[in-house]
Amino acid sequence: MDLVKQAYASSSESENEQEEQSSGAETLPPIPSAVLDKFNIAPSVRNDSMKTSSFRHWVTFAYIEWRLAQKERASLDRLLSKCNSTIQKHTSQEVRFTPTYWSDLGSPRPLHISLCTNIVFKQAETRETFFKNVETAVEQSDSKPFKVIVFPRPRVIRSLTNSGHFFLTLPIDTCDTETSIAQLIRIIRDSHRDLDATVNFPFDESAIHVSIGSLNASPESVNTAALNEALASHLTPEIPDFSFKATNIKMDRNRETLSVRFPEV
Repeated sequence: MDLVKQAYASSSESENEQEEQSSGAETLPPIPSAVLDKFNIAPSVRNDSMKTSSFRHWVTFAYIEWRLAQKERASLDRLLSKCNSTIQKHTSQEVRFTPTYWSDLGSPRPLHISLCTNIVFKQAETRETFFKNVETAVEQSDSKPFKVIVFPRPRVIRSLTNSGHFFLTLPIDTCDTETSIAQLIRIIRDSHRDLDATVNFPFDESAIHVSIGSLNASPESVNTAALNEALASHLTPEIPDFSFKATNIKMDRNRETLSVRFPEV
């Protein structure tokens, strides 16, 4: 088990980190991304973790995936701890965010940047048409792999679908000169515009973010304005910006993840 843990700590570990962790020990080859995408549901102790559709509707959503390196997870652990300490010290609210980049069973999880809210289709075939539309649009676009910058400036937001669910988020730099996240959002929107699909909530393109923590609490017990005031006034992250290379759009199809790669230069 130690060998597996060393070799498969994260699919995005750099070669140098892998060498440091496994020096003097036998190493295993990295897990192919195709395998990770094929079985993308993280281990969970919740009974509803295997549900993929309801009322015969077929759901998907599109996102950019961020697979964290070990050092990035460690930095997020420190940042999340500081956020919780700052909230407890400077507000009267008894809240504590838990990390979204660790599963319920303690295994590493990727983070994602949403490109839409959930898209609901009445027919599985219509959803397949949507997937093909996205693939065609990406191939015909001038999209190419690009750098995503994540700023360590935490902000608390309330879930659109559950008033008792809150997220601790970090903002994203969306101003890449060649490929922009806004361009990808338009591709997703245009790909289902003429299909029999429903989007229950509008997508706010002005607040692109990644969620690093979550909280379940009674809606009346959480004052998001007070939490954000405390974080803005008293938190000093003391960590550099995060960055990673986005190479594809991902979309969920039940247990499987579909990956549409950007054309290479």
